This record gives sequence, C-alpha cells and structure tokens, in this order.
Amino acid sequence: MEIPIPTRILLDTNVVNFTLDWGEAIFDGGEIPNKLSERGVRDILALQGIFAAGQRAGWQLAISPKTHEEIMRTSNTAKRARLKGWFNEVWLYWREFFDEEGLNDADMASLVVRLSSSQCLTVFPDTPDRELIAYAIAYKCDTFCTRDYRSILRHREKVNLALLPRFITPTEWWEELRPYAALWI
Repeated sequence: MEIPIPTRILLDTNVVNFTLDWGEAIFDGGEIPNKLSERGVRDILALQGIFAAGQRAGWQLAISPKTHEEIMRTSNTAKRARLKGWFNEVWLYWREFFDEEGLNDADMASLVVRLSSSQCLTVFPDTPDRELIAYAIAYKCDTFCTRDYRSILRHREKVNLALLPRFITPTEWWEELRPYAALWI
C-alpha cells in the first residue's frame, strides 16, 4: 500500500522550535554543527528538502493557538521573541487556508475541548499533546509532524489512524516526499 504524501500538516511546537533553532542550516544552507545528534542532523537535512520543495508544492502547514501558548512559556526572552516572530509568519500562512475554508475559531476551540478529552486520545500521556493533536483533527490535517518520541511517536501504533492524522518525524516526511521532490524543486 502506497502512503499518500502529506498535504495538510500540523507542526508540533517542537518542530517550530527546531526550525527556528537551526533555521540558518535549514533555510540558508548554513553549517550543521558537529555537536548535533545524528537524529538532529537527519531532521535538519529533511527540513531543508521539505522547505525547498514546499516553496512550490501545494501542501499546507498548520499551527494552532496551543502552539502559541507553548511558545509564550519559553523562559528565554530573546528566544521567545524570535519564536513569536516565526510563529506569526507560519500563522499568517496557515490562516489563509483557514479563512479560505471558512473555518471558525470558536468552533475549532469547542471541537478541540471535546476531542482532547475524548477516549481516542487518551493513549497520549500529556494533555498539551492531546490538545495539539485535537487541533490537527479539527483542522482536518492528514499529518502531525513531531520530534516527540517520549509522549507521541512511541504511542502512534496504538491509535486508530482512521480517526487521527498520521504521526511522522521530519525525516520520515522527507523520506516519503524525496522520490517526488523533483516535481517541485
């Protein structure tokens, strides 16, 4: 069975943070530090390819008010300001699709409250993760991109994917996309 390429992807807050932390390497071809883990290097290389293809591809990147809430809890003032700026860029991009579909903030918030406490998400131990996943469902995302092995990825095999988006890492996303990337780059 061939897995479809993601078209609407909710970025977990940790992916938003990671793209800011390593933005020079991801977006500008900057040097990848030797101190970075193998997983970190793979995710940087994956995000380089994803964002290069994404300049012309038709997928939609989504983030949520929960993402903003988590970003605003960043203790480092300078980093929080940079994260907020990056959040605002992605948020404006996402809101074009949100508004185009006639989605409504109040309806989404109500649905998220119901979904985040539903039985189908109890496999995920952290309430904030359940809320982010609930936004992905409410926004009709087919994919949830995360780097969180501890509380999301290790539980993904336990969920009914007929009801939920697929859970993938940036590296897994790029592995799926790479054979078709020449179509967009």
